[in-house]
Amino acid sequence: MTNSTSNTAHTSANETTHEFRARVIAFHQSAAELIDGINDALERVVTYRRALYEARLATVLHPTELGGADIPAEYEAARQKAALDLLPCEDPW
Repeated sequence: MTNSTSNTAHTSANETTHEFRARVIAFHQSAAELIDGINDALERVVTYRRALYEARLATVLHPTELGGADIPAEYEAARQKAALDLLPCEDPW
């Protein structure tokens, strides 16, 4: 597990799955605001995916240098469940 006290993009050693899930929800709420004014569908997808990567939520099971959070599998399940209804449409066509 990755420790970070100054960067909330990383899961701290004592962050529960419930706290992590709340952070995922907060990310998706802020990401919605980030892409709100973008009319081009492809640009919306790229902007959203970049923010997801920068937040270390693109693939949480992978090491941080690959865009993940390097955390246990139960956190990935919590991320998927929390994000399910909050994900923007990624179909650029």
